Amino acid sequence: MSDRASLRNLLASGLPLVGPAPMAKPIRMFALSLLPALLSIAWAIGQVWRDKYWLTGLCFYAPSPVVAALLALGGLTAWWLKRRSLACYALLLACAPLTSVLLFEHRWFATDHTAATLVESRASLTSKERGLVAPQVIGSRTLRVVHWNVMWGKRGWSREVDELLPLQAELYALSEIDPSADYSRFEGYSVLGDMAMVIVARGTLTGQQRRLNKSDIRTWVVDWSPPSWPEGEPPVRVMMVDLTAMLQFHRDPPLALLRREIAELRPDLVLGDFNAPRQSRRLAPLPAGYRHAYDVLGAGWSATWPWPLPVLAIDQLITGQRLTPLRYAIQSSGLSDHRRQFLEVTLGAESGL
Repeated sequence: MSDRASLRNLLASGLPLVGPAPMAKPIRMFALSLLPALLSIAWAIGQVWRDKYWLTGLCFYAPSPVVAALLALGGLTAWWLKRRSLACYALLLACAPLTSVLLFEHRWFATDHTAATLVESRASLTSKERGLVAPQVIGSRTLRVVHWNVMWGKRGWSREVDELLPLQAELYALSEIDPSADYSRFEGYSVLGDMAMVIVARGTLTGQQRRLNKSDIRTWVVDWSPPSWPEGEPPVRVMMVDLTAMLQFHRDPPLALLRREIAELRPDLVLGDFNAPRQSRRLAPLPAGYRHAYDVLGAGWSATWPWPLPVLAIDQLITGQRLTPLRYAIQSSGLSDHRRQFLEVTLGAESGL
């Protein structure tokens, strides 16, 4: 085919002979600027409405650290590509989620004088450090409680027990536990379980009641009488909680049911894998008389999932009026994708003792 014929065919095809159309660059820049704007808007919607609606809940579950990191990464990439205005725009948008992380979602300093001397919120504890977590001597009223989602023991149930026993807790509350798990190494402990949640405790466990058993939430309660518990003092009522991790379920309705259960039963401890952030509508604020242990004593990074880069605080440990938190720590382990919670409590003044 001759050169003239080739040129004729090219013109007939309608394809441009040189570079992009004049409007291509502005359109491309607009599209690039739209992405960080949409991400920021979705995050802001989640912060305002939280999990009131299913769709706003999805926005609410977008972790602020991840949103801030994505916007900052986009800004730095744009700067490297010499798109200065786009870079400044993305970095400016990153300031909002970053501010939320630094000022609102975590506590960096213990404000209570008791917390300042007792709190141990570390990324992880070595075996030597675990031995230093000695209980404050306040007689038989002091209790240690540990909650941990053990991820079905997939990385070694025996190894998980190796980490649990040195904590010397009076009560271990375990989520996602393998039904075939062996508890023989917990000498002197009682074991009670239901619906993939188990309590391993010193003393007696009585009055177990299965409360909620739905597709999106499961709860049960038990009365716990620790050893050497003061005579005549009512047992500690413990409520175990497990919410579904499936995003197609709206979290707000089951959390509303949970609030009603708490108001009706008045448990002393509420703990478990909530699969809902601590700032959820039904969890912040809590019913009167209840407090998140982290909000009382916590200091440091409060996210519990997914290890090794936790960005969401979805495991909760809540105390009622009878119990006064003394120490609280969030501990990491490579044996589970959830960090575990350590709490030391004593009977409070409300108990009358």
